Amino acid sequence: QLECVRALLEMKGIKTQTRDYRASDVCDLACQELPKDSVARRKYAAQLRRNICEVVHHNVEASRTLILKHDDCLGHAPRSEDEWETPARIDAIMGEITNANNIDPTGISISENFACATVDMLAKVHSPNYIRFIYNLSKEVAQDGQTVPFTPHVKKEVISSMEKEQGNTGDIGDDMDNHDTSFSVGTLKAARRGVGAVCHAVSRVIAGDFRNAFCCIRPPGHHAGVNGLLRDCSTCGFCIFNNVAAGAKHALAHEQIHKVAIVDLDVHHGNGTEEIVRNHDNPESLFFFSIHLFDCSTSYEFYPGTGASDDIFYNIVNTPLAPLWRREGKGKIGHPRLCRATYRSGRAHFRDLITCRLEPSLRAFEPDLILISAGFDGTAEDVGNCQAGGSTRSGSGLDLQPSDYYWATSRIIEVA
Repeated sequence: QLECVRALLEMKGIKTQTRDYRASDVCDLACQELPKDSVARRKYAAQLRRNICEVVHHNVEASRTLILKHDDCLGHAPRSEDEWETPARIDAIMGEITNANNIDPTGISISENFACATVDMLAKVHSPNYIRFIYNLSKEVAQDGQTVPFTPHVKKEVISSMEKEQGNTGDIGDDMDNHDTSFSVGTLKAARRGVGAVCHAVSRVIAGDFRNAFCCIRPPGHHAGVNGLLRDCSTCGFCIFNNVAAGAKHALAHEQIHKVAIVDLDVHHGNGTEEIVRNHDNPESLFFFSIHLFDCSTSYEFYPGTGASDDIFYNIVNTPLAPLWRREGKGKIGHPRLCRATYRSGRAHFRDLITCRLEPSLRAFEPDLILISAGFDGTAEDVGNCQAGGSTRSGSGLDLQPSDYYWATSRIIEVA
C-alpha cells in the first residue's frame, strides 16, 4: 500500500490538498475503509494510516502545518515573576507541539525564518502616532534597561494628546501602578516579530506552500486597537500590536484574497480587533466573530466589558457567554459558586453557539481565508479563568476543556 501511495504522489496533477465536504483530506481518509472489527485489525489500520501520512508529509510539504516561533518573542519581559503573560508560555506550547505523543512530527514544519513586521505592515492597523510612540518608548527603555508599565504611558502619550486635539478635557487617569502590560528592552522587537510571523504565515498558506499555519508568538494582540488602548478600556490587556488584524490586512493585499474572516476564541472580547475591523474602509472584505465571557454589574466587570452585541453592517458578530461560576464577593478566597444562569453558560452552550452562531455566519460570508485569534484562557485551569489554588485573580469563568477548543477549531476547518 505504501508503494502505491508513493507512486501516486509522483504522478503529475495529483492534488493532495483536495478535501471532501467535511474538510477531510487524504491523510484524514486513509484506511477508513479497512475492517476494524477486532483489536488486531484496528491496530493494523491505525499503523498503516500513520505510515501513509508519513509518506504524504515527507513527499508533499504543502500537506504539512507550518509552525512559526522565534527567540525574539522571549525578549518581551514582564515586570514581575508572577505575571500571567510570560516567556514560559512559548516554552510550554512548543513543548507540547514537539512531543511526538501529541502531534505527528512528520506533519509539521517548524521555522524561525521570517522577518519582523515593517512599519508599513503596522500602519495598516495602527495610527502613525501610536507607532511613533512605541518606537520612542523603546528608545527610552533601552537607555536605562528598565521594564516599565505600558498602559499609563499609552494613556499619557497617545490617548491624552488625541483627546486634547479633539477638544476633550476629561480625566483618563495615569495610574503608574497599573502594570498588567509591561514594556521592556525586547518588547518592540518581540511585537514586530509577532506581526511578522502572522504575515509570513498568511503569505505561505495563500501561496499553497502549507496546509495551514500556527504562530507561537507573544505578546498577544487582540486588545490593541488603532491607538493601542481603547478610550473606555482600563488596560492594554498585555497587547502591543494587533497581530491577527495585521495578518488580515496583509492577506487582503494578495490579489486572490477578497474576504478574510477573523474568529476570536479568547475568553476576553477582542475589542481591539473589533475596532480595527470597524475602521476598515471596505466592510464587505472583513468578518469578525468573538465568543467570550461577558459579566458586567455595578460592582464587577469582566475585562474588557465589551462585545455585548453585533454590528451586522461591519460583519461583526459578538457572542457573549454568561459565566458558569462567579466568586462571592470581591477578592474572596474559597470555592466559587455556580451562577443561576447556567442554561446560557458552560461547555454545552459554548458548542451550541459555535454551531448556531459562528458556522452559519461564516458560511454566509464565504471567506477566502480564516484567521483564528487563539486564546485558550477560557480553559478550566488557566490562570485567566482560574479556580485552582483559591486564586482571586479572576472573578468569574467558563471552565472549558482543551477538547472544546479542538472541537471548535475542527468546525472552523470544515468551513475553510
